[in-house]
Amino acid sequence: MKRTTGILAIIWAFCCTILVLIVIIKMPQFAQAASKLPFMRINPLFTGGDLNYSIEKDSLIIEINKPVFEALIGESKEGFVQITFSGNKNLPQLIEQEIDYNNDAKEDFKLKINVPENITEFSSLNPIAQSLIVSSKVKNDWIVRIKVLNKNIK
Repeated sequence: MKRTTGILAIIWAFCCTILVLIVIIKMPQFAQAASKLPFMRINPLFTGGDLNYSIEKDSLIIEINKPVFEALIGESKEGFVQITFSGNKNLPQLIEQEIDYNNDAKEDFKLKINVPENITEFSSLNPIAQSLIVSSKVKNDWIVRIKVLNKNIK
């Protein structure tokens, strides 16, 4: 009986070793297949959220994303909204825009971006829009994140 158990243990260890080697060798293919599963997606904290709506003014395209209120469970009290400014060819030297991020026909904040000097001025027109988190040029676009309060949580 001890001999049979020992032989089975050796066979089991050999099979596990082969399985571990296959997993290590095929890890990139497994990771790629797992990333295509329907429930897998990149966290909105990194992407800026889903696109809410887009506006085209003069030679400027303004993409306003849905607000992101990420929390471990539910939504957080504070979040951000990401706005992307794109030019047809190049960004203008000065971008001055009043933004209505929640699409309620009332401007929520005003941005003034001096592109060559990398200076962004933020003015809140609604108490929900709190402050400027980040403003930066990314490739040919300019991305701004504004701290906003979640009106659904008091």
